[in-house]
Amino acid sequence: MTLPGLQAVYERYKDKGLVVIGISSEDSGTLNAFQSQNKLAYSLMQDAGGLGMRDYAAFAYPTLVLIDRKGIVQRVEVGGHDEESIDRWVRERSEEHTSELQSLRHLVCRLLLE
Repeated sequence: MTLPGLQAVYERYKDKGLVVIGISSEDSGTLNAFQSQNKLAYSLMQDAGGLGMRDYAAFAYPTLVLIDRKGIVQRVEVGGHDEESIDRWVRERSEEHTSELQSLRHLVCRLLLE
């Protein structure tokens, strides 16, 4: 539910600057296979040291963290979410800070996966 929705939102806004990074404690081979199997166009990164879990208090999977271009966490959502919800959160963030963001550039969604 979350992955297809996040993929769709990424495809919709990537040309406007939205960056999506999937973070996982899995090894790189597992991540590459997962990315290929799920046809994910956004980056997946290994978090072997558990920094994502520690820095974002992500103790449940998936956890979606919306971060603005200044690196400030704007929203944290735990659990599976549909495309409509993820899209709404990205748009709300963009609309609230239009003068600051000028677009979705540098708005980052980090999805912490198990």
